[in-house]
Amino acid sequence: MSGAVPAGFTSEDKDLEKVLAACHDRLPPPAQWSAFAGYPHSLALSVIDAIWSVGTRYAITTGVINRYTTERRLMGADAMGDDLTDLLSFYDRLGGIDAFIHDIGTRNRVSTQPGAPLKGTAVQQAATALLGLGINTAAQFRAAATTDLGDEARAAWTAVPGQSSGVSWRYLRMLLGLPDVKPDRMVIRFIASALGISERVLERERAVQLVCAAAERLGVEPPALDHAIWTWQTTGHRAHDGISQAEHLRALAHTFIGAAFPILAQQRVIPASVFQPFVHVGRDYAGPDLMHQPEFQELESALKQAYPRRFAEPLKRRHAEFANHYVFRFLEAAIARCALSDSVFEADSPAVARSADEMIDVLNSNEYTLQCCRAVTHITTTGEEPVQIGEVTVYRESDTRDLVQRAQQLIPAISTAFGGDLPFIYAPPHALLVSTAAVAQGDDPYDAGRRASSTINRFLLLARLLHAGSHQSGWEITGASTLVSEIRPQSRTFNPLQLGSLHERVVPLSADDAPAFAALSDFIDAAVIKRDGMAATSFDTALYRYNRAHEEGNNFERIVDLATALEAVLTGDDKGEGLSLRLKNRAAALLATTTDTGTSIFSDITQLYELRSRLVHGGSIPQKTLGKMITSVSTVPDGAMFGVALAFAVDRMRDLVRRSFLARLCLGSGTDALWPFDKSTPVDAALADDTTRAQWRAHWRDQLASLGAASAADPARPGTDPITRRSNTQTQPHHSTEPHPK
Repeated sequence: MSGAVPAGFTSEDKDLEKVLAACHDRLPPPAQWSAFAGYPHSLALSVIDAIWSVGTRYAITTGVINRYTTERRLMGADAMGDDLTDLLSFYDRLGGIDAFIHDIGTRNRVSTQPGAPLKGTAVQQAATALLGLGINTAAQFRAAATTDLGDEARAAWTAVPGQSSGVSWRYLRMLLGLPDVKPDRMVIRFIASALGISERVLERERAVQLVCAAAERLGVEPPALDHAIWTWQTTGHRAHDGISQAEHLRALAHTFIGAAFPILAQQRVIPASVFQPFVHVGRDYAGPDLMHQPEFQELESALKQAYPRRFAEPLKRRHAEFANHYVFRFLEAAIARCALSDSVFEADSPAVARSADEMIDVLNSNEYTLQCCRAVTHITTTGEEPVQIGEVTVYRESDTRDLVQRAQQLIPAISTAFGGDLPFIYAPPHALLVSTAAVAQGDDPYDAGRRASSTINRFLLLARLLHAGSHQSGWEITGASTLVSEIRPQSRTFNPLQLGSLHERVVPLSADDAPAFAALSDFIDAAVIKRDGMAATSFDTALYRYNRAHEEGNNFERIVDLATALEAVLTGDDKGEGLSLRLKNRAAALLATTTDTGTSIFSDITQLYELRSRLVHGGSIPQKTLGKMITSVSTVPDGAMFGVALAFAVDRMRDLVRRSFLARLCLGSGTDALWPFDKSTPVDAALADDTTRAQWRAHWRDQLASLGAASAADPARPGTDPITRRSNTQTQPHHSTEPHPK
């Protein structure tokens, strides 16, 4: 009869003794086993579960069952009591098999054979076959189990495509409360490992016989032992059969997705658009809706158990990590990959599998790398290939979206940092600067991100000091190279308008620049600056103000910053009357060249310093006076519009501060420094002497030459007006037709 349970074992059977030994060794006492519930009152759910669970992860089946029960509840019915008439009517109400598969099921097939029917088709055919025999309810199925009708039912069931092995039939009986064993891969694996043989040589019937005989010896029903074996195989206690912890976590991850996707689908969170693939807990969906699900809690608990060094006692750690954070990040990674790969939103999809593997890889690693990507203007490379200069890699732009695409390759979740809108700048040429920072387990990733950003800041400072570039930062994003990560990508926008200035001096870089960058960086670090007990130093103030004058504020604010930087670098802690005069004299004496005379330098600083004083002290500036002050600066092109003229005046101030800083750095460094940072020096007296002045000028230029940066001592190359594409030349002060300020 169809309901007979194989028997015929004795206590002397060696295979049985091995299986019993494995049960005692691996399984908890029977009193602690969780009950196998099934669907004793729903033949409909039993048919769905029996067919869908064979050959797929059980998470897939859970998702189908959840969607079916949810839809039935919305119809005012309880799926836990559905018979086959209810199931087939549900198919019809949805619109047939294809509609059932689309709305409730998945596109899994009954076998791997080409053209094999979908499981949704098999469920409809199996239900129709049983109903044709007069079996409609769970009670009728159980009543027929030991009769000829039961044999007919088994034959009808196994005639359905993909069900001929009888595995799903045995599981159907279990789900309806009858004693049987489902000889799937979990049971086969357990019995084969107990016997010490290959899974391939163990026949299903033999496995069923051994489980039934062991159940009898243990005093339990076969379904109870089957479920205990399944539970053990899908938990973290599987050292005997070689099933890894990673496989256990993967199984739980897929099970969680199988439970989460139907909930999110009902809330219209998924399917996500390919244009907006990234969702965010707390913004796009409510975390508690999933955290209360047993599948979420089981995965979270397993992560805590698998990685105690990472998750144990988080509130006692300097930088706490939480397992539930990684569960959410895994879910969001799976959703993004499903959307981007045009994949079905199913728990057994490749996108979910890849995300589960990524989560495990991330958690297994004791260290990961944060990438910091910053888009900048007016920097390029001399060739097509990226250029490595110190700890920064420079990627030139090939088209207007190239920088974003490059950053996405390094930080795939980039769009989450900008609220879904990808960043944009336009002041070509552009480049992407990339720096990295290692984050060890337990370290603060935000601190690591700040270090990576500071590395780029230093790089830009060096580029400005060496090449007088007009480059500005557009946007920056810092994040991990994985979708599942400890922190979400962090973004920063520098220029709200994402536009460049009205003056440009492009810096083309190559690998040949690397030695000069490294040497100047080391030279700055080696400067003997007394910082102990100091809230601020003039050296650091000059650097900060100079760098800020390239990135922030309008051009009037930049003039104030640059004047302050020039004061800090050339006068330092000097006090007394005539400070501005000493400032101009020192700059003219130290920076003068054959193409940029001391008179020109003195005059330009006079005009810009006067403008700074009026801005700072609240003096009014008539338009005519402002125009005259700006156009009298030696580097402003004739006939330039006011905005362009002001931009060129600011650039002139930047260049004077740049060379002043380099001169001060070189004169203040070394064992025999001419103008040491930590001692009082009669600077003005020294510069008043022709011989000493020439010696000081030669000294700082020679110092730069020894660093491989001789050209940095020269006045900046001519800049370009990005509107007319005209450039200026470094000349004596001149007077042009006065522009009209706007």
